[in-house]
Amino acid sequence: MARYNPSTIIMSDDFEESLKGHTYTEFHQVFEHLSKQGNETIQATLAVMYAGGIIVPKDEKEAARWWWIAASQGDATAQFNLGLLYENGKRTSDFAEASVWYRLSAEQGNAEAQYKLGLMYEQGWGVEKDKTEAVRQYRRAAEQGHNVAKISLTLLYSEGKEMPINFVQAYMWYLVAKSNLHEGNNKIREDLEQGVNDILKKMTPDQISEGQELAHDWIKKI
Repeated sequence: MARYNPSTIIMSDDFEESLKGHTYTEFHQVFEHLSKQGNETIQATLAVMYAGGIIVPKDEKEAARWWWIAASQGDATAQFNLGLLYENGKRTSDFAEASVWYRLSAEQGNAEAQYKLGLMYEQGWGVEKDKTEAVRQYRRAAEQGHNVAKISLTLLYSEGKEMPINFVQAYMWYLVAKSNLHEGNNKIREDLEQGVNDILKKMTPDQISEGQELAHDWIKKI
């Protein structure tokens, strides 16, 4: 049986192919060795494998342990996944701790983490409720193409709860979000259109035109 050479392990589309012909024991020994050397990519990969039972036995505690190790070293995906673990804890949720990891991941440009952090500020989960900060985080995610963040911006700007109403921005983000909805999103599209129809009734022709122009510019950029 051939032995693994740590320097030639392929962390790419060929990763699974590189594992063929090797035993679980060989795989585990090498990955543990690399992980302990501080390779956060390997650590995060181990976490995913333990979480999903890929090659290794499924073990949520081991997954959490490796996510924490990788997250502590700055891996943005691991930080986001650790935030999810704290948010969705089986016994009890810890939103404050989740927000810490979401923020670290968000600052590295993770759109999912930016959206999650925006949601926490909107709802006041683990942080002080702050609609302005929620908009800032949603916008960062939306600028990367996160469609739920775009929809969230539409709702926040149109509701005016704890922040000024801005129908132009609401309409703009609706149009941007709509442009990215796929065929299977008919229910979301219908709900959005119903809400925006109410917004349009309150907008002047100039405001509608401005919203359309802004949306056109954003769609070109995103």
